[in-house]
Amino acid sequence: MRARTAAVVLAAALLGLPGCRTCAQRRSEAMANLSQALLRLSSAAEGVVGYGDLPPGAGEKEILEAVAKGDPGLLAPFQGYSLHAQRQGKHAVLLVCEAGDRAGLLEDAGCSAPLEKALWAANPPEPCKFSLEASSICAAQVRVPPAP
Repeated sequence: MRARTAAVVLAAALLGLPGCRTCAQRRSEAMANLSQALLRLSSAAEGVVGYGDLPPGAGEKEILEAVAKGDPGLLAPFQGYSLHAQRQGKHAVLLVCEAGDRAGLLEDAGCSAPLEKALWAANPPEPCKFSLEASSICAAQVRVPPAP
């Protein structure tokens, strides 16, 4: 009886492993897609913050509304998530969290091409709070050509 129980438990565990891997693959693919959408959105937010006509005290709501006004489809991929925008000088930083701000998923500064932080795979989960300093990230993006 014990051997049969052990065999059933082992078979269930082996059959369950591909399912776990598939779940992880789906989450990874979903975060890769969300990352691409965030890069487009943060670039648009950077344009609105740095070159738009936002008032100096504009906050998260005004930034996201201005971006949506230019292209409403940019916000669509973030349905079901918490999306936050922060103005840091003339730069924008965006943060995507699980619904209800339970954990941070992605964080990006709009001035740079690559995604700055993929928080979604952290164990334990990262908090839903801004951690990027746009001034240092954006300063690194400015390249001065050599003098002739």
